[in-house]
Amino acid sequence: MVSDNRTRCAMKQHNIIKKACFMFLCVCLLTCIFSENVSAGYAKNFPLPKLTGNYQKDMIAVAKSQLGYSESRTKETIYAAWASRSSLPWCSEFVAWSAYKAGIPSSIIPVGTTSGEYREFFAEQGRYYILNNGQNNSSCGCKKMSAKTISFSGIKPGDILLIESNGNYADGPDHTCMVVSKNYNTVTTIDGNSHDQVEYRIRRASQIHGVCRPLYNLTRVSLNAKAVSGKRVKLIWKKLSDVSGYQIYRSTQKNSGYRLIKTVGKSTNAYTDKQIVKNKGYYYRVRAYKVCNGKRVYGRLSTIKTVKAV
Repeated sequence: MVSDNRTRCAMKQHNIIKKACFMFLCVCLLTCIFSENVSAGYAKNFPLPKLTGNYQKDMIAVAKSQLGYSESRTKETIYAAWASRSSLPWCSEFVAWSAYKAGIPSSIIPVGTTSGEYREFFAEQGRYYILNNGQNNSSCGCKKMSAKTISFSGIKPGDILLIESNGNYADGPDHTCMVVSKNYNTVTTIDGNSHDQVEYRIRRASQIHGVCRPLYNLTRVSLNAKAVSGKRVKLIWKKLSDVSGYQIYRSTQKNSGYRLIKTVGKSTNAYTDKQIVKNKGYYYRVRAYKVCNGKRVYGRLSTIKTVKAV
């Protein structure tokens, strides 16, 4: 009888130990799964520089601030996630993200998800170029495009390069990057998705499929505004080169409610608003635009100018 009791006690202890071991294994397994999920998430972007309002310089500065950023174990990045591309290749997304963080509207640099989309976008604007000492329109897949030619020495910082990586120019470009400096026979670029990270690369003419040149000159209009007698507000701004015209916006609230009140031509740099009420405050902003192949490309809105009608 005593022997049976001892046997039952031993069996209970054995079952308790088995359950404890099972629970321990479950905890370890869940911990491993949780750790894997954490490691699979992408890191946040690196701190961004202070913007100056110069699109070209700001975009380069933003891209430089991300040097050394690496994708996660599952090939994810903040840049691809921003463009809703998850873990897919992210070179074009990095360029678009840099433009976005620099305050550049998508009408100037699109949220392109492939090098081919960049080529189509800039070709429609007449701002896509092939090297005059490189591939011709037919062999580089540009036969049906209005691709212009440019010399290698004509490449500038801020240009977006479409790179040929597989040696087959006929199937279109395979990689997107941005020029940050130029030497005699090479250019230095910042590339996303290069060795799974953001890094500098040296490019030669033989690697370049095409050159995209954004309309960086459509920067902020420098606006001044003042009230004049007779319930009028006079706006004056500095003309920008290579634009088609300007749009004038007004609101009675500083941070919202802006409405387009007038569009003027490129030769105009002043406008008098007569549709106002005495002793009431108004807020104004102006932006430039350029027409490319029938489509308007808009610059950044000016800083807000506040005026009280007299």
